[in-house]
Amino acid sequence: MAEDNQIQTPNGWLQWVAEVRSLPFVEGEVELKPGKEWHLLSLSIRVDLPANGPMWDIREVEPIMIMLRNGFPSVTPMVVPIREDFPLLPHFVRRPGQPFGCLCLTRQNTADWWDGKTLVDVALAAYRWLLDAAAGELVKSDDPFEPLIVDGGNPVVEVNFEEARTEACKHGGVWDTTARQIAIPDLVAVRLVIGPGDVPTRLWYQTTPQATPWIDVPVDLDGVLSLATIAGFEAQKVRYWIEKGEDGSNRVLAVFGVKRPKLVMGQADPEEWVAFDFHRKSKAKEWTVTSHLVLKRFDQELARQVSGLADNRKARKILVIGAGAFGSSVSESLVRSGYATLAIVDNDFLRPHNLARHTLTGHEIGHAKALAVAERLNGMFADEQVAVGMIKNVLDLSDDDLKSLLDGVACILDCSASVAVQHRIAAMKGRQVPLVSAFQILGGQGTIVLVEDSEGRGRSDAIEAAMMMIERRDPIVGGWLTEKTDPLALGGGCSSGSARIPDTRVKIGAAWVADAVLRWLSMDEWPAKPMYGIQKNSTAPNPVTTTEWKQVEIEPIAETVGGWRAFVLTSVIDELKRFALEAGTTETGGILVGRVNRQSKMFYVCDAWPAPPDSKRYAVGFTRGRRKLATRLAMLEADSGDNLTYVGEWHAHPSLSGARMSARDSTTAKEMAERLSRDRIPALCVITDRNCHDVHVVEQVADGEQ
Repeated sequence: MAEDNQIQTPNGWLQWVAEVRSLPFVEGEVELKPGKEWHLLSLSIRVDLPANGPMWDIREVEPIMIMLRNGFPSVTPMVVPIREDFPLLPHFVRRPGQPFGCLCLTRQNTADWWDGKTLVDVALAAYRWLLDAAAGELVKSDDPFEPLIVDGGNPVVEVNFEEARTEACKHGGVWDTTARQIAIPDLVAVRLVIGPGDVPTRLWYQTTPQATPWIDVPVDLDGVLSLATIAGFEAQKVRYWIEKGEDGSNRVLAVFGVKRPKLVMGQADPEEWVAFDFHRKSKAKEWTVTSHLVLKRFDQELARQVSGLADNRKARKILVIGAGAFGSSVSESLVRSGYATLAIVDNDFLRPHNLARHTLTGHEIGHAKALAVAERLNGMFADEQVAVGMIKNVLDLSDDDLKSLLDGVACILDCSASVAVQHRIAAMKGRQVPLVSAFQILGGQGTIVLVEDSEGRGRSDAIEAAMMMIERRDPIVGGWLTEKTDPLALGGGCSSGSARIPDTRVKIGAAWVADAVLRWLSMDEWPAKPMYGIQKNSTAPNPVTTTEWKQVEIEPIAETVGGWRAFVLTSVIDELKRFALEAGTTETGGILVGRVNRQSKMFYVCDAWPAPPDSKRYAVGFTRGRRKLATRLAMLEADSGDNLTYVGEWHAHPSLSGARMSARDSTTAKEMAERLSRDRIPALCVITDRNCHDVHVVEQVADGEQ
């Protein structure tokens, strides 16, 4: 059995040592020294020095050690120069408390770089590093600026960089403030946040770009002062502030910020920040110094940079209606981008069954969803309120109440999955903010988005009616229109239930919706035409997710005396003109199909059907037949779950005859209005003559006059 200090030889790695000996740039002997924690492989590398001499103190033969920790080869080896006077260079890492420094052989994760390699690869990488060092090419032209490598085991210091710059520049590059220490129970402190707290703090910021890197991490006051001098700070002023201990305090925090000539590796800005925590015992003179990595506190600017949406524009405000599983997921994606602030409206409370899909946790059961989601989102950011929650039911709000919610809002995102809420917002008078209505269907097999255009010509309810007509035979959309609901009963009453949708599909749909809205807002290119989108999730063994967007052009018709309005698809008008052209010198006609909302007094005209075969056409008259109409209408209603039906008539005059109602047309329309009054709808008629068209809504009023 091998002794504790004997080298283990898994996977034949001693063979690797033999291969290192045979490398052409290896000079002399290769010696392997076993140890309890480290095994040391000593060798010398012959460096091909440039003809004009090395850029730095790199010698013709450089002795190095490849350090192999117990667990090798599962553990990545380190390469350490042996000579004590090895120069401090970029990409030469010497961590605080370590007597040696190691070569930074890769810019990627070291474990990933080492995977699949041997000691030969390590020796070759060290050789190339020394060649680059001798030629002054350790730093490539496209490399980010290399930061000081501080002790990663110490708590990070979080700074609001914008605030720090502003405050420091007000006072000659210095900002006196405090820091608060944030700890997790049973753990040491994990964060130091610059702001209200009890640790006296001074921040120095250098406005002039500094190209000289910080190489060696200070371990005492003199080392910190040396680093400050390199950065262009006045060392004596730094010493004075630290040694006086901020009026006798035995702990102070010094933070240095330096502008660099290019982006700093691992940072979002061309700046390098580092902090030093000074401790001493009561009445002691000597300070203990620990180094800390300074990170930008998470704010909307950083979120935009990390999300790839960084620009000079500020976050846009979105009114989100619905904080359920879908709404909370969409809201979280929007806020994490840094490009959105939210006003969230919902009157529901979190229940246990919601946890199958909701972004909230069991800690919030019983809390108002809107408030809890807003609190969760605000908790991500430092001193920024990105969301406000309101316990409100949109259906109970007046138009004035709704208008008050729209102050500064870029768009409304309805995630309520409520037809009543969607129609309430769509029907809001005077609204100039576009509405996006998004909901999931058929157990998450599909997600539908209805997008109003920037000009407000297409309302979401009209877009939905158009989608129903166009997609009614699609397996996903058609299934949604005709499905029989099967809610999971979770509360009292017949309607107290929850849909059966897995969290994975909620997240897929929510991400798709959030991504689309963010793209439109961040590019300031809101869709110019009304449209709808459908995301389909197959349930096959190899699932596929597909998305499709379709534009629909809609012509809104002004409100009538009785308050009725009509939305007619432009495609319907085009179809009518085609029918008129085909009719030649005779009149023709047919029926209009779509959707009717008696409550909001709305017609949505989605299609025009040609004259039935038993119709009679004349040069100055037309009688519409009925053959097969009833069967065809029944099929339409069945395909659409009774959402689409007969809505009116269309009539075509010969070319250049005009689109105004003739006396006969008017009489026919009045008769229609009288017959339809029992169904509480007026008579709708669209007249065309190939070149122009007119929409007529004829109402039967209480006193018998039209």
